[in-house]
Amino acid sequence: MPSVICRGLWKHYGSTVALRDVSFELKEGDFCLVAGPNGAGKTTLMRVLSGITQPSWGEAYVSGVSVRSAAVRARVGYLPEEAGVLGGLSVWRNTLLYARLSGYSGGEAERRAREALTLMGLWELRGRRAGSLSKGLARRLVLAQLLTRDAEVLLLDEPAAGLDVVSSLELRRFVRRLADYGRVVLYTTHHVHEVDELADRVLLISGGSVRYFGSSASFMRLSGTSIRVLYSPPSDRFIRELAERGLEAEGGRGRAVVRCSMPLTRALLEVVDAAVSAGVRLDGVEAGAGRMEELVAKVISGA
Repeated sequence: MPSVICRGLWKHYGSTVALRDVSFELKEGDFCLVAGPNGAGKTTLMRVLSGITQPSWGEAYVSGVSVRSAAVRARVGYLPEEAGVLGGLSVWRNTLLYARLSGYSGGEAERRAREALTLMGLWELRGRRAGSLSKGLARRLVLAQLLTRDAEVLLLDEPAAGLDVVSSLELRRFVRRLADYGRVVLYTTHHVHEVDELADRVLLISGGSVRYFGSSASFMRLSGTSIRVLYSPPSDRFIRELAERGLEAEGGRGRAVVRCSMPLTRALLEVVDAAVSAGVRLDGVEAGAGRMEELVAKVISGA
């Protein structure tokens, strides 16, 4: 059964401590966002769990196999940040090539490539040259390549690097689907706005240590969600409609900062519904992570 277990995991590079007593557990179907600043130890954790780097002390198991065993590599699909595609080949050829390099041939390789592209919403683009894809589609293609293997645990290191907010959200939705199919997914990021209701767990790392591990919903309730809204004409009724929906709003004269403790997607829908009820036009809506960033900073500093 897919799972990840870390118990007292340490990793030293000479006198530098990259991981410090890291412990957590994930079960089948868990989508875990591993968040933290650059240099926090996120990539080192991915490399240890993939079997590329050996831990200095402690134990870690992927689907019951120790990361110290070469057999662990058959259990994981590791996507490093710098992973890319062959731009001169089609989407189909890229995926089929990866399946063949993973040891499959003939009809089996074609079946795996077809299923992976379908799952990632790329089947209709199979004839496109990979080099012509947007950054978001290219990252989904890399994930499709990874899916041609029978990996129970997916280790995705900064998969949304370089993507805009919309493309990043779309990518997380596809990753959520992979977890729903029974895999365990670890997804690293240094952008706290990526912590949302699509993930089950949040693992916050700084200085190689775990600063927070728990449900995404609990973390979001602690931090709150911030949404900046521009609307017209100015309306006190709009502020009242927001309050009736559990959204605390500050401001006026056509501008408001909305704070809440519900999942971001739901909060955005409530804002739109309140605007319709109040008869105002939304001229701009921007989801922010101000309070979340403040919380992360406090957790990391130990304040």
